[in-house]
Amino acid sequence: MREIFDLIYPPSSLPTILKNPATEKQLRSAKLSKPQWDCLYPSPGAYGRSTDFDVTLLFRLLRTICNLTPPVLGWDALPAPTDCSLPDDLARIKYYRNSIYGHVNQNMEITDGAFPLLWREISGALVRVAGHISRAKKMEWQKAIDKFLADPLTAEDERNIQELLKWYENDTEVKKSVMELKNAAQEGMERLEISLQGIQEVLEVEASSVAENVKCLGREVRERTRDLREQLATEMKNTTQAVQQRIGGLETSLKAAHDGLEDKTLSIETTVREEAQNIKDQLGTVQQSIERLGSSAESSQADGG
Repeated sequence: MREIFDLIYPPSSLPTILKNPATEKQLRSAKLSKPQWDCLYPSPGAYGRSTDFDVTLLFRLLRTICNLTPPVLGWDALPAPTDCSLPDDLARIKYYRNSIYGHVNQNMEITDGAFPLLWREISGALVRVAGHISRAKKMEWQKAIDKFLADPLTAEDERNIQELLKWYENDTEVKKSVMELKNAAQEGMERLEISLQGIQEVLEVEASSVAENVKCLGREVRERTRDLREQLATEMKNTTQAVQQRIGGLETSLKAAHDGLEDKTLSIETTVREEAQNIKDQLGTVQQSIERLGSSAESSQADGG
């Protein structure tokens, strides 16, 4: 898988590819784990090398940023025997790796009947993948696989077996821890549900009590409001009567004052008319006296003449 990846993105051009925003967007959509992301982008301005990528990350990169056409059945299913394209063989290798490594027993054993079939399927996929690199690479891999099948185990192979066993034990421990964590989480969720149920019951009781208190408070408010309304109506009635009485008294006083004023006015008018008549009579008497004097003067002048 590493050689196929290097064929598509040579190590010299890989940094340019990884710093491309479009590539980064594709990788973010792939939901890589933090260790995988750190392997690709170890620090700002630095980029990973394919020699540091494990099988899982290489497969994720091949299916995400290498523009390979997905297999007919998808990347996670075992392709049909007749499907032998590069993406099919990559998916086939991934499927067998996960299914065999993930389901063998603790002694890393598989049955004698299953071994030849698995060897043929896996080696055929590997050789076809090598053929996409070069014809010489295909022949090299075919020869190495045949030799690997026929040669006896060496001390190095025994060490590899022990290392694989250790990996498997570690993987088993991790799975066990995950299962224990899952069970603990499940128990925690159950306890939380019970607690939430108890809290809900308490809240329902409290809500019922609050509703009853609100109902009582509403009734008390209505009663107080009615009392206040009646008290206010009585006070307004009394105030209105007092005001009306004051207004009545004022009207009586004003009428009496008005009547007295009219009487005084009539008296003054009568006095004024009488005085005016007296003055008029006096003026008439004076006028008559003047006229008599004038007549006497004219008579005396005529006699003298």
